[in-house]
Amino acid sequence: MLHMLVPTDFSNNAYNALFYGTQLFAAEDCTFYLINTYTELTPLRTPKRIKKKGNVLIRLLEEQSEEGLQEVYHKIVRDNENPKHRYQLLSKQGNLLKGITDVVLNKPIDIIIAGNKGHSKTKEFFWGSNTIRMITQIKDCPILTIPAASDFEQPKKIAFVTDYKHPADASLLKPVLELISTFELSLQLMHINEEKHLNKYQESNRNTLLKYFSNGKPSLHWMPYYGSKAAAIHLFLEELKTDLLTMVYNEHSFLEKLLREPVIKEVNLNLKVPFLILKENN
Repeated sequence: MLHMLVPTDFSNNAYNALFYGTQLFAAEDCTFYLINTYTELTPLRTPKRIKKKGNVLIRLLEEQSEEGLQEVYHKIVRDNENPKHRYQLLSKQGNLLKGITDVVLNKPIDIIIAGNKGHSKTKEFFWGSNTIRMITQIKDCPILTIPAASDFEQPKKIAFVTDYKHPADASLLKPVLELISTFELSLQLMHINEEKHLNKYQESNRNTLLKYFSNGKPSLHWMPYYGSKAAAIHLFLEELKTDLLTMVYNEHSFLEKLLREPVIKEVNLNLKVPFLILKENN
């Protein structure tokens, strides 16, 4: 049994992430935990109630959250008639990050599945602000981000982007290995050419990855460094028609450095494929 946590703000993008997850894991026994959070700053959908404050407002927001979750539940059951899938609805007062953290700590969550933007429709390069906070602050749990309006197609290729500077083990790579096995994916090991040659430590890490990913018939790819790692990744995905992207996030990792790139704020090149972020267990 797999356990998936899916945050929702009741936007189309959040529902699309949920639906994509049900299709990606259609063959698996799964429990999907649907979580919605609210605070006093959460807007009420009924304008007549807008002047309510204090405990009255919180009760209305709680009702709105629970009703919204019920609507999402009934919709996904209609759209995804899969007897292998079960759903639990979680309505929580407080900010989204704390709500997700609490669930990850108290439930056996295998992966978080999230839309990359919500109602705010922010223009970040890869994700909206809530998704970036999840990536940087949620510990020990992989995160799968789904682009807006992403129709599910059975994936064939997955790209693992790395600088080969950090070792990886089977527990960290487990979500990728399971996807390779389920869909018979081919794996592309992508490295951005910031140096002329790999050092011995990098070569050792690369060889370890090749062994772990042997079932995916891994291919090695070096991309020129254009001054922007994000732009190099975008070009790589476009040229090789990759279906899924994955990276490891930890302190000083390639992805951690990528999130600090100025181009992420300056250039609107939206990621068009699902992105699996792996987290090391602490």
